[in-house]
Amino acid sequence: MPHNRHPLKLNTLIKMSLLVLCSTSTGLYTKFSYGFKALPNALTDQALRPSLIMETGVRQKAKDSHYHTKVGLNLHKVELKNALFSLSYEQFDLAWDQLNHPDLSGVAQPIDTLERWRGHLRLPYRIDNQRLWLAEIALANTIEQHAKTSLSYEGFILYSQARNLSKTDFDSWQLGLFIQQSPVETLVLPIIELTFNLNNPHKKGFYGHIGFPKTQLGYHFNPVWQSEFELIYYQTTAGLRDTNPLLPNGYAQLKSWRNEWKTTYALNASIDIHFSIKHTLTREWLRYDHTKKQTGRSDLENTLGYGIGIHWRL
Repeated sequence: MPHNRHPLKLNTLIKMSLLVLCSTSTGLYTKFSYGFKALPNALTDQALRPSLIMETGVRQKAKDSHYHTKVGLNLHKVELKNALFSLSYEQFDLAWDQLNHPDLSGVAQPIDTLERWRGHLRLPYRIDNQRLWLAEIALANTIEQHAKTSLSYEGFILYSQARNLSKTDFDSWQLGLFIQQSPVETLVLPIIELTFNLNNPHKKGFYGHIGFPKTQLGYHFNPVWQSEFELIYYQTTAGLRDTNPLLPNGYAQLKSWRNEWKTTYALNASIDIHFSIKHTLTREWLRYDHTKKQTGRSDLENTLGYGIGIHWRL
């Protein structure tokens, strides 16, 4: 009906939807994950309320199939966000050893510390009490320290349907399309997802979303303890500095599948802490020169890692 087709007022918008794009992106990757959450009125203020997220993590050293070197990763991240916007900064400190390949003679750090800035804005549009369009636009800059700007432009459009968004209903399904234009290629991914009991304020039992590019299954033991398992696809491209010993002014791209087990404890109504164990299933490292021509690729060993973090609702 015509009176149902209008842009949402901000207050109504948050009551109706919250899509999370977990670009809680970390370091060598962008994390694509989408979960529609229909929120009851009681959570409206919390959804508008900004949150500060701080995380740190370590990855074990993994052997490279081409250079036969090993590389590990330390990650540090800070993010400020609410239901409609996000701004994040991440730093990835790479640690190398066994640099015995002829191409690495005299090289101490094939790639140095990486940095990533990312911001996004979400644009929802309600059709009626069951259907919603949701779009996001984002800009990311991932570079080796002291490198020139290396921008990626990202966005998605998503159609979501639930049984009744105006009530406390936490089950829905989503279809959509994600597009990323990086310095070296255009990436297009489908979004297919079924959510259940997601963001339920009563925090009871199982919850999650099943689909691509992310699957998440979790369980609320009680209102303060929860644990979840995730399977996620990652891809990102970093611009390298002009003094890089391997690829001056070139690009390094990482593609991977990762699974993660995370446990969260709510200290109080404002602060959560979490601990996670991470494992990579596949990792592919592609190299491009300054003309954006691919010059090589390597597989990295599957390794374990861990992370700890805090989520503070301001």
